[in-house]
Amino acid sequence: MVELLSYNRVLASRVETINGVTVRRSSGERLVRALPSRYRNPARTLIYCLWLTLRLAVGRYDVYHVHGNYLYAVPAAIVGRIRRIPVVIKVTCLGDDDAAAHAQRRWGPLPLGWFYNFTSRTASAIIALNAEIARSHRDLFPSVPIAELPNGVDMQRFAATAARRVRGRRALDIDDDTVVALFVGYIGERKGITDLLQGWFAFEADRGGSPSKAVLLLVGPKANYASDFAPEAFELATSSRGRAAGIRLLEQVGLDDMPQIYASADVFLLPSRAEGMANSVLEAMAAGLPVIATQVPGNIELLAGESGSIVIPPRSPSAIAQALRQIESTLNSNGSGYSPRTPRLPDAYSLSNTAARYRRLYETLRRS
Repeated sequence: MVELLSYNRVLASRVETINGVTVRRSSGERLVRALPSRYRNPARTLIYCLWLTLRLAVGRYDVYHVHGNYLYAVPAAIVGRIRRIPVVIKVTCLGDDDAAAHAQRRWGPLPLGWFYNFTSRTASAIIALNAEIARSHRDLFPSVPIAELPNGVDMQRFAATAARRVRGRRALDIDDDTVVALFVGYIGERKGITDLLQGWFAFEADRGGSPSKAVLLLVGPKANYASDFAPEAFELATSSRGRAAGIRLLEQVGLDDMPQIYASADVFLLPSRAEGMANSVLEAMAAGLPVIATQVPGNIELLAGESGSIVIPPRSPSAIAQALRQIESTLNSNGSGYSPRTPRLPDAYSLSNTAARYRRLYETLRRS
């Protein structure tokens, strides 16, 4: 049995079952929203950590699995040591929640690396999404087991078909001959959203008198989802200039609609400045899309040897524009009409394989 303990940012049901998984969400969100904006995130974190500590202390669990090595990992680390329950911490983004990044944290002149790395130092195992995260943790905490486990996706669920493409484009009111580029992620600088918009404007300017249209679909939350939310990029994407350049912000899209969104696209873009391993790239590759992504750990592992995709330097709008021109040229050379796409994702990244590796890890830790 799996139970998921989560924030309740959207005021959803406190307890529900989704695909056989019990989801419990913390209380206190209404109180948080009544506070001045500058106090909301600290208050939300404090309330969640207190609630999480109580749930972990009274719940009947065999393993604590923490997604993200952030402050909410501390209750799991402490309660796990007291109750002698294995604690697995998944590090999600290089330069953000890995051990090397935590070691540099300070509060004014005071070094706080010892506090932030308490969870890394005491974990039963660290899950690293890419090789650089694994290296960072092995260098600082060589005695802590490291499991290099990738994310996984349901390959069949995201398989692209001609019928799915037609339905998706009709729902979006996009013509068959339109070149559709897709970005999936929050509107933040770590995801390279400003670089992407600048690159798209340069690509559009170079197209000149091209008879076909081009559309950039942005799928992701517009709210302050993360600390690096980019309001200027959001405003630019939704401005008259952005709309004239074919930019469409779809905001948050339901999970059931995402396979159709991927099928509607011709190319996927993720110009991240840092990554762990982006599920969106996995989903795009499962849908057979060529990918334009930056040369950062996480992306590198996924796209190594993938001939149809293009790896570009980070923070380079000009490289984004050039890669888009290359993809458009390839699409034009293939002629009109839709050619069935085969998945570009190796079976090692299938959801079933990833789940089996997690199960073996949990069982090993339970027996140790």
